Amino acid sequence: MGEGRKYIPGSVLGFVILHQTVIGQEVLQQMPEEPDLVIGCVGGGSNFSGFSFPMIGAKLRGGEGFERTRFLAVESKAAPKLTSGRYMYDFPDTGGLLPMVKMLTLGHDYVHHQHTQQDLDITERRQHYHC
Repeated sequence: MGEGRKYIPGSVLGFVILHQTVIGQEVLQQMPEEPDLVIGCVGGGSNFSGFSFPMIGAKLRGGEGFERTRFLAVESKAAPKLTSGRYMYDFPDTGGLLPMVKMLTLGHDYVHHQHTQQDLDITERRQHYHC
């Protein structure tokens, strides 16, 4: 990076997840009733965890609600690291600027393939959730 420049990650690392929980706190204040299902995308993890961790925390503490709520993390077909990734040390960014962390990864240099019409037809038939 150039002199005087700073790199601030927007996802992946633990402190970012903490900041993202502001979203979940706002949801708690604005939601009229307990949901049956909470769905969030995972990639770096901050979207899902920021949105759902305040609710999961309430569920785990007991007596604060969300006892019947189910939580579902979904992944993009373009980057299926939950279903196809390896648990290992890797850079959480493509530039290799952040420290290596142990995580599910497809490799920091992973580039998804172009989807064919056949891929899209199969996806439609299976009715997958996509982010």
